[in-house]
Amino acid sequence: MNIRVPAKVMASARKNQQWYLGEKKKRNLPWWHHHCRSPQQYSEYVLLTPAMVKELLACLLPTHRALSAAYIQRILKSIKEDGWQKQGPMASVDSGNLVDGYHTLKALEAYGKSYPVLVTFNATVNPLTGQAIPPPPPKAPDHRSIDDPWDV
Repeated sequence: MNIRVPAKVMASARKNQQWYLGEKKKRNLPWWHHHCRSPQQYSEYVLLTPAMVKELLACLLPTHRALSAAYIQRILKSIKEDGWQKQGPMASVDSGNLVDGYHTLKALEAYGKSYPVLVTFNATVNPLTGQAIPPPPPKAPDHRSIDDPWDV
């Protein structure tokens, strides 16, 4: 069962790819390096080309866990056979390093084609482990306010 990437996601990923590659040309830095749209952590789909994947893999943090060939093959099989998944492949970067998504990117490297990836920029990194810390999930307010009412 091969599920196609939704057109809206693909259009957004292409647009973001063009923006990041344009910033790379302007600043002569890697495509994700200090070109972020916001100083806060955010995520968006980017259509990663094989060259973009290769650039990210070259900036892996040394504290990253060891590669699992079996896990890479599972991801690759999922991309080829299952196609698009709602969450899609993910990767996280801080200002200059890949902090999460190593296996995903190795699978995309083996895939050899452009693919939309949900990239988290300005990822928070645990200083002890070097691993990405996910942002806290949004939570409902503890009280109601006339200025900020709950959806009922």
